[in-house]
Amino acid sequence: MKITKNPETWQQIAIFILLTIPAIALGYLISQNSVNVPFGDQWDNAAVVINKFSEGTLSFADLIAQHNESRKFFPRLIFLGLAYLTNWDVRYEMLLIFLLACIVSFNIFWLIRHTVQKPGLFPKFQLMAINIEINPVSLFAFLAFLANLLIFSPIQYENLLWGIQVVVFIPIACITTSLVITYSQLNSISKFAICALLATFSTFSYANGLLCWVVVLPALALAKSWSEFWQKKWLIAGWVAGFAANTAFYFYNYHKPHGHPDFVLGLDNIHKLAQYFLSFLGSPLGLQVADKGLNQVLTATTTIGGVIILLFGGVVAYILWHWRDNSLLHNAAGWLVIAAYTIISGLITALGRVGFGVEQSLSPRYTTFSLYLIVSLIPLLTIISHHWHSSRKNRQIITKIASLFLVTILIWLQFHTFAYATHQMNGMRQSRLQGKACLMLANLQFHHQCLQKNVYQLLNPDNNYVVNLDFYDKLNKLDKFGFVQPGLISSGNINEITAPTSPDNSGWMDDIDQQEASNYIARGWAFLPERKEPADAIILTYEIAGQEPTIFEFNQSWFPRPDVAAQIGYHKDDSFLGWKAEFAASQLPPGEVKITAWAFDATIGKAFQLSGSQIINNSKN
Repeated sequence: MKITKNPETWQQIAIFILLTIPAIALGYLISQNSVNVPFGDQWDNAAVVINKFSEGTLSFADLIAQHNESRKFFPRLIFLGLAYLTNWDVRYEMLLIFLLACIVSFNIFWLIRHTVQKPGLFPKFQLMAINIEINPVSLFAFLAFLANLLIFSPIQYENLLWGIQVVVFIPIACITTSLVITYSQLNSISKFAICALLATFSTFSYANGLLCWVVVLPALALAKSWSEFWQKKWLIAGWVAGFAANTAFYFYNYHKPHGHPDFVLGLDNIHKLAQYFLSFLGSPLGLQVADKGLNQVLTATTTIGGVIILLFGGVVAYILWHWRDNSLLHNAAGWLVIAAYTIISGLITALGRVGFGVEQSLSPRYTTFSLYLIVSLIPLLTIISHHWHSSRKNRQIITKIASLFLVTILIWLQFHTFAYATHQMNGMRQSRLQGKACLMLANLQFHHQCLQKNVYQLLNPDNNYVVNLDFYDKLNKLDKFGFVQPGLISSGNINEITAPTSPDNSGWMDDIDQQEASNYIARGWAFLPERKEPADAIILTYEIAGQEPTIFEFNQSWFPRPDVAAQIGYHKDDSFLGWKAEFAASQLPPGEVKITAWAFDATIGKAFQLSGSQIINNSKN
């Protein structure tokens, strides 16, 4: 029997592959770089909620409490539920972030299919069996692919690898879902009710979640005639009342976060405010030149942001010029809502953060907000291009050339952004793993510097004793309730955490130099062959005759070892292969002491002995 190949089937397969490539790539990067260790604000939110719930003292006030500018009521419930399902493995929070991005991607594709009308934008060409020129479904898929390059862009790496940043993905997921509801065939009452629930969820998840009430209303209220608009007046009044109630409850007993600059500072310097705003908008495509220096990256992001806002301004001007065309307005409304979300977020951020300096606009955490203006421009430019050349065929060549140019620039910038962000994600993984090692060893050596850099930035070795004690208390309570995996190390006997077998070529302690009469520096290199990564920490032990090796210190610094990288075939960043550990003679017992170094794997809580032990005569102790 002859098997015939159906062209439509092949095209459907090609479309599915095209749409999922960005998601698959990002999912792989998250899975490879995620680390199960709480970081930063997670200690002030999820950790507090988990401990209080475990002790039976959790209250509504704890859940609704203000954190920075936000009231993270619903995310705290999510974190609590995930914690009890997974023993607080924060990688599941990162999985939720990825799933929220998938929801946004689905919503964007749905909106494209219901608002973009026909092909004709691009010169005739085939992409993975997809004919972009003649098939409407193929055009929808191609536009969704371009949007997915941004939605799943790894430039959001700080948010993607930080579980608490679920909160920054919730508002855009709620807004795009509301738009799908708005364009659906549901009746008006159902649309307003569902969207109001989504807006409430958004409001009590993150600071700019209130914008859901503001930006979604025009799309809900938009009608084909004034008579239809007035039929919704009571629904609109109800929406406004819901917005007012949410706002009043949100700002009840609200206080400006300590250390945050006033909005007035932004208005005092319009030039810096404008630069901050444009840089904010251009960061998703401009941060890939960050290794060129601060001035260069600010120039790149500001320039790209300027081009983006000019394109958007042209789109808005065109729509306003043809405001009587209900079909054009109907198709563009949803995308204008998404664009408004980014623009208002950017303005509020610029006003509230420019006091920290214009360079603060380059924070990768903001890209999850700013990239959606570019996402909205993809279908908006398509819609107005069709509208513009629909009556005159001689205009088609202009739109095709312009669209091909813009698409080429977008893909080229995204290619370089992907490479830059991938490198940054790997660096974040190393930092988180070092933090996890410091955390697990905190009961033996509470190294503030390591914990402050890699786990909780509010810690300070010189002051804030109350903050340090509070963090230590949270950590040990979480360990007691089983939410630290692997558990904290409480014994100084290295044999209790020694791996059954030590792999060959895992590292050396090269030497120990005596700096002064009472200070030493040990140096060497370490690698974990099974993980094919540098060690997460180096533990030092001392041993005297008749006793077990005892942990007394672990390293605080790393340095490059290109010679080792070449020897073991390690092709990533070699900055963490070399290690250095300082210790004082007072940390050792008197007499002849054997010093040994161990590579620590924080993912399993085990240590591997390195070659090259040293003998110290500590007679001067």
